[in-house]
Amino acid sequence: GYVTWAGDSEHLCSLRQADGSVYAGDFTSPAAPGALFLDRPGTGGSTRVITVGSFGPHGGPTVLSCSMPHDRAIVGQSFVADVGQLRTVELSTGAPRSISLDPVPGDGARGVVASNDGSLIGYGSSATQSGAVNEFSIYAADSGKRLTTMHDVGIVAFSDDDRFVVTLRPLPEVTPPAQPADSVYQLVDWHTMRVIWSATLTASKVVTRPDSGDVLLQPYMYRDVPGAGGTRQAFVNPIIVHADQTTVTLPEARPASD
Repeated sequence: GYVTWAGDSEHLCSLRQADGSVYAGDFTSPAAPGALFLDRPGTGGSTRVITVGSFGPHGGPTVLSCSMPHDRAIVGQSFVADVGQLRTVELSTGAPRSISLDPVPGDGARGVVASNDGSLIGYGSSATQSGAVNEFSIYAADSGKRLTTMHDVGIVAFSDDDRFVVTLRPLPEVTPPAQPADSVYQLVDWHTMRVIWSATLTASKVVTRPDSGDVLLQPYMYRDVPGAGGTRQAFVNPIIVHADQTTVTLPEARPASD
């Protein structure tokens, strides 16, 4: 959970302790200073970019986006469900710059996402319960100015070209939990609020296609394994959503996490 590709398929942005070791603490461990490293898997090289945040039992430093082509990362400090202390970092020099959102968001369960190039930040309610009031605003990372606000949804991701956002709106809870109906996912042009695509899916991981408005969603499903004593197996049917509103559903696969 502390490593992300750096947008060029050659580098990784990773978060480790300031001495370069991997944090392996538990709820009894003292806080440990963190640092952002730029790793090169092909050569084994690694460079410490900047010290950032601290690891602890309830949170740690986090990378919201990392882009070598744009020489920028956005980092923050997590604590339970909240992410704060947002900064942009110049990867080549380690120079940091604080991000001050204007107007300042209100209190409540918060969530933060950033565009892949580090130019945009989505900040708002991360509540997923039925009936929760979700509201996400999009800010320019450099100026901190609010560009727009989206009501009744949470923002899951920006498309790689920054034209669209993937949003989520939880559906009313039912007992027993329904499958596959869980939340409404949409691909939205945030400049005009035009909905490009919409579907009701279970919890989905979102992946973006470089230099385009295309996204891929992986809705998680579960089924009982015959003769396995109640064991359930996860699977996904990945869906590619193109910016021109066409879609492609891929064959069933095991989740990448498995």
